[in-house]
Amino acid sequence: MDYANIIPKAVKNMKAIKKLMLKYGSSLAALALMIGVSSSSQACWWWYNQPKEPEGMKKFVKED
Repeated sequence: MDYANIIPKAVKNMKAIKKLMLKYGSSLAALALMIGVSSSSQACWWWYNQPKEPEGMKKFVKED
């Protein structure tokens, strides 16, 4: 295996990922928060996957 070719490619890929995260990271975080808030009061759609909800998400649930 020729590691001399792999390492520059890996560094190039990491730089590309860093550039994307710096450009779109805050938008991705806002989208994740929006999805988490909108789904915090709903049950899971799949019968086999109902993970425990983080304690911090309970403050976004509307009480009827």
